[in-house]
Amino acid sequence: MPRVTARSIHLLARPQGVPTTDLFAIVEHDVPDIAAGQALVSNRFLSVDPYMRQLMDDGWPLNAPLGQGRVIGRVVASRAELLPEGAWVFHTSGWSTHAVVAADQPGVRVVEPADGIPLSHYLSVLGGTGLTAIFDAVENGEEDIFPDPLSASMADAWRNGAAKALERQNAALVQPEPVTS
Repeated sequence: MPRVTARSIHLLARPQGVPTTDLFAIVEHDVPDIAAGQALVSNRFLSVDPYMRQLMDDGWPLNAPLGQGRVIGRVVASRAELLPEGAWVFHTSGWSTHAVVAADQPGVRVVEPADGIPLSHYLSVLGGTGLTAIFDAVENGEEDIFPDPLSASMADAWRNGAAKALERQNAALVQPEPVTS
């Protein structure tokens, strides 16, 4: 496989108040070769979530790639049967144009987008923060859980496949406990 150069976002200094662009740098680096059980992912979407502001204070190291963040990307090279080339993958390997992920890495899973659902929605309204709100509303008996302006298209997409796609993806995350005698 030819050498791949990635661009990663680095935090240069701790913010005092609202983060500003001068606190960050885009740094180029070579991506390591993939080993057996790994895949190279070209990242397409990155979720910027509220918890990340706290990581800027004390969780992320300075002058290093930001290594946490929900991402969806496409597998461009693979040595992992469960992560075939061309598959869309969800992972949490950070703020970079590319990532090497392992099929058995926690949080890594193939995304099977439902018809009519943009991939970016799997990090927002159908991602961790959005699903938290949806499931809370459903558990509390809300009938119309899709706010405007998305209500009609989201409700239709939800009823016509997104819920089934999410069930498949969540089922893949649940590993049965081993039976011991």
